[in-house]
Amino acid sequence: MILNEVLNTPVKFKWLHNEAGMAMARFMIGNDEVNVEFHEMENPLNSKEADPTAPKLCIDISFNVSENGDYDSAEYGITGNGGEYQIFATVVLITKEFISTHKPDGICFSAAEPSRIKLYDRFVKRFTGMGYKLWKRARHSSKDMFWVLVKK
Repeated sequence: MILNEVLNTPVKFKWLHNEAGMAMARFMIGNDEVNVEFHEMENPLNSKEADPTAPKLCIDISFNVSENGDYDSAEYGITGNGGEYQIFATVVLITKEFISTHKPDGICFSAAEPSRIKLYDRFVKRFTGMGYKLWKRARHSSKDMFWVLVKK
């Protein structure tokens, strides 16, 4: 399948730490700098209607794209600048490395754009084989989706 092929072409990246001391990775796609950040947060599924065995905390995965390293122009949504296949391939690789190294109890991320929601539905399948299981639920509106992977 073409999606699998394009998600197998990551670019080189380097590991860093953000201002909170959490792991992050950075790579370039043309003139765009992409930062993938991992932040600890309260598990959004840890509520009275959620599974009481869900972890209290999870690692939130987010990434942004900025032109020429200009953080004021960083975008978390779809930029339309191209390179999306290499970006997602690299984000998948970075996330797999993070999971293998840190083995968090929970991993979470969200999307609002319909095309990104469909992509993330496929994206999370790459991590369910790494000893995690998936919950998915709407958050704030029918457009926003939130994913949480927890250890099996």
